[in-house]
Amino acid sequence: MLLTRVRNFDGHLSKSLTLEDGKLVKTAAADLVNGMAHRVRADDIDHLAKVVCGLTSKEALTFGVPSLEHVKITTQEHLARGRAPLGAVPRDRAHFTWPNGRGVLMLDIDRPKDGSEPFSSTSFDQLLCDILPWWRGVARFYRPSVSAFVYAEDGRQLSGPGSLRCYATADKAENIPFVGVAIADALWKAGCGRIEFGKAGQALVRCPIDTAVWQPERLDFAGAAVLGAGLVQKKFAPRVIDGKAIDTETVIASGPGKVTVAAWSSNSIEVRKAKHSARPEERKRQRAYMKRCVEKDVAAGFEEAEARRKWRAALEARILEAAFELHFRDQGTVTVSEVLRDPGRFNFERLADPTEPDYANDPRIAQFYANEGQGRPHIFSHAHGGCKYVLTLAYASNSSETSQPKEANNSTSRGGRHARN
Repeated sequence: MLLTRVRNFDGHLSKSLTLEDGKLVKTAAADLVNGMAHRVRADDIDHLAKVVCGLTSKEALTFGVPSLEHVKITTQEHLARGRAPLGAVPRDRAHFTWPNGRGVLMLDIDRPKDGSEPFSSTSFDQLLCDILPWWRGVARFYRPSVSAFVYAEDGRQLSGPGSLRCYATADKAENIPFVGVAIADALWKAGCGRIEFGKAGQALVRCPIDTAVWQPERLDFAGAAVLGAGLVQKKFAPRVIDGKAIDTETVIASGPGKVTVAAWSSNSIEVRKAKHSARPEERKRQRAYMKRCVEKDVAAGFEEAEARRKWRAALEARILEAAFELHFRDQGTVTVSEVLRDPGRFNFERLADPTEPDYANDPRIAQFYANEGQGRPHIFSHAHGGCKYVLTLAYASNSSETSQPKEANNSTSRGGRHARN
């Protein structure tokens, strides 16, 4: 089976862990701007386990492959601006595809957020065997997350088992997303699904596995964690279970079929019932979040009605109006109006999630696309599994006027001042 090992030339490509005021602090990996991708062939599940567990802190995996055996990796932004090394390609769907034949299904088994005990490899594997009998015969292995079982030098445990990873072989890599949907559907049917709420109040469809990971270009940050001073980590050998590759066509035929996660979520009876039951709580949380955002804008000089309309457009319609502030990692805080005056300047730039700027403490979780000559400018955020926001100078909900703060009705907007400071 083929997969891809990616190496970052400019820094670590795994989580960094530090001890601050007695608490464990996790920092996301550096951007992959200058790196190299190598196609790797794993002969069997034991070989795959050695590949995954042998990654350094500067390495990660994708389960799709580039067209060349070895290729330089850069970002879309660097390529568009002519900063990329000769021959380098971005890590995107145009350059990474599922390999022909066998591939790797990765399951990211999340730690429950309700305080209940996380799954062990034994308990999760038994659950899947109980609800999906075909799972018993699958070649697979389990390992703890890279930030699990970290201790201070004095012996204090700072992180427990946390989340869990499972890697299984599949006979047709192109079917991996549909197999993932079949597993998620079975978990929901077995009563293991749940609704969680984002900071902005939105209802989020969740189950023991992360359903947002099955793309050929997506990085699996499986490399060794970077440990700061005063930290040690216990290592555990992977739990390998011999078997055969998943018969993907049979699995798909017995599940929802060849559908996307979004389509399954919209059509699943179990998910729809859970979302319907959660609707009152979702509305309550959304109103509370909007109230806080509006109050903050009013304190900064916006008219209350305009601030309310601005946030309603963003939270309910995913439309970002002219005065909406965006927090770019490299360009600072600017308004939508400033971005739309020169979209090319911001093309492919990374930024925080528009409606939850502190999400995961990650200032690069979203990306702006100018779409010059091809469509409306938009932002895609990976927060909460992915969301698209459209940028506009005027959003006619009750009025065709764009919202502006009281003291700024000209081109010198609040965002513009922030960007220049």
